[in-house]
Amino acid sequence: MQSDFEGLKLPQHFRDIFMEMGFVSINSFQHELIEAIQLRQNLFIVAPNGSQKTNLSLMVLVQQLVSNLKPGTIQLLVVCTDEQNVRRISEFLKNLLGDSGCEIVMLYNSSDANLFNLRKQALAKGPAIVVGSADRILVHLRLGNAMLQKLDYLVLVDTDRLIDKGCAEDLVKLNGFLSGNEQVLLLSSAKRTGIEALIKHSSSNLPWKEITQEAVS
Repeated sequence: MQSDFEGLKLPQHFRDIFMEMGFVSINSFQHELIEAIQLRQNLFIVAPNGSQKTNLSLMVLVQQLVSNLKPGTIQLLVVCTDEQNVRRISEFLKNLLGDSGCEIVMLYNSSDANLFNLRKQALAKGPAIVVGSADRILVHLRLGNAMLQKLDYLVLVDTDRLIDKGCAEDLVKLNGFLSGNEQVLLLSSAKRTGIEALIKHSSSNLPWKEITQEAVS
């Protein structure tokens, strides 16, 4: 089932971006995804590549973040598999944010000590959004460079790949730095046994919902 954007509380700017990606309407899966996020539910989202699950999820979260900005506070944390994806997600978010004034800090593996110090300084200011790999995020959290007690949204991009890369333990450890009030989105192209453990150990107090879109053969 296809539908237009009517009835969904997405600003025209976001609709334009979505249509620029080649979509003039949304299907039932995408509609359900948007509404579930707006209802503030934790989500385990399973859909094949090309479903736009990541872009749509970030659109809705950014809209909510911008309408309720908390200066000096990290509100959205996006966990990615590697530097390439950290950069890709960050660029997409910058496009969404426009001239909102929201800051984004990228965290990925680097041996550059100067870059580490620059990130430390940027995190100390409380950027609205942090995008990074699980191990780099944990390093800064353990050193006290970032605080997540007031985090609103935690998004795991390619959760299946994160587990395949051996990041499950780091992802569970992230919970120790959260308040339990955050909304969690686990985005995945396939189901993995380890994802059930992530949901079980999640610190979030919100209810969980699974949304699945089957691959089209």
